[in-house]
Amino acid sequence: MSLNVTGLPGIVPNVSLLLKDCTPQLRSLDYATLKYIPSLPGNTGFMAIFIILLVGQSAWWLYRRTTSFTLLMWIGILLEIIGYSARINMETNLFVQMPFLTNIICLTIAPVFFTAAVYLTLSRLITYYGAHNSRLSPQTYILTFITSDILALAFQATGGGLAASSTHKSQSQIGINIMLVGLSVQVLSLAVFMVLAGEFFYRVRKDRKLTEAHNWVARKIERPPAPREFFQLFLWGYALSTTLLLVRSIFRVAELTHGFKGRLANNEAAFMVCEGGMVIFSCLIMTIFHPALFIGEGWERGRVRLFSKKDLEGELRQAEEIEKGEWNRGVCDVEVCEVVYMRPWPAHKPI
Repeated sequence: MSLNVTGLPGIVPNVSLLLKDCTPQLRSLDYATLKYIPSLPGNTGFMAIFIILLVGQSAWWLYRRTTSFTLLMWIGILLEIIGYSARINMETNLFVQMPFLTNIICLTIAPVFFTAAVYLTLSRLITYYGAHNSRLSPQTYILTFITSDILALAFQATGGGLAASSTHKSQSQIGINIMLVGLSVQVLSLAVFMVLAGEFFYRVRKDRKLTEAHNWVARKIERPPAPREFFQLFLWGYALSTTLLLVRSIFRVAELTHGFKGRLANNEAAFMVCEGGMVIFSCLIMTIFHPALFIGEGWERGRVRLFSKKDLEGELRQAEEIEKGEWNRGVCDVEVCEVVYMRPWPAHKPI
């Protein structure tokens, strides 16, 4: 049932109409879900870009079958497409609640799946380069940060639905506060993750000389080494993508602090740059520098089995052997040596 707004302030006089039938020409935008008319070319362009990114991610999946990573990216990109299609619909239905509700929920929760893909990628890299370089095990990374992502998703989806569908300001504010909790969890999780990831890559870099010596002594390597320059480019892209998602989450916290009627929440330019732009460039980086291109077949071999005591014991044994310096043919077993061989950056070609 839609509200009859005939005769209210800001309504064209002598016109009888319901809220859902209003247009910007017949009434003030103060009654609309937004205080601006969403840009049709801008939102259409963003939706088209996400469709292209969806095709790109699908192509990578066909090439390397990185199913877990691709599934997370698919869900996130599909939510972005639905969200921007709702914004396109809002261009002519600005006084209807459903497009606004769809836009708020989909665009708010979509990046949660992108951050989950980032977390998953690091867990694979830890397995790929050796858990001894990481402060936390791959299992701990997945359990900790994916759990935080699930909490953030639950808070944002619940709060967004409550805030957008409420008819009373007090109920709407409760929903906004719940969304802020979810976004704050996401910001904190990303910040902690970036610190730990930075430490891991620093340790991997320090481990480089040891890796070179191991490969030289073993006189063989599992696969041809990737160019060092590409590895560095991959790391910078990985860091930039995560940073963009963090900036986007901080923007959403600032945006919702003053509610849906606040100045920042009704600034389309800020939204298109700090929400759409940040997410698009982040997804673009994760598509161009796809982990399949760098890790390749090692993605599946690096699969982490949660709650597996055997995996944890193997990681601890590997770390102990490294600390003791027992890296020669006499004491280094096949399982540990395979991890060394998979690191694609020896300085000397094996004889």
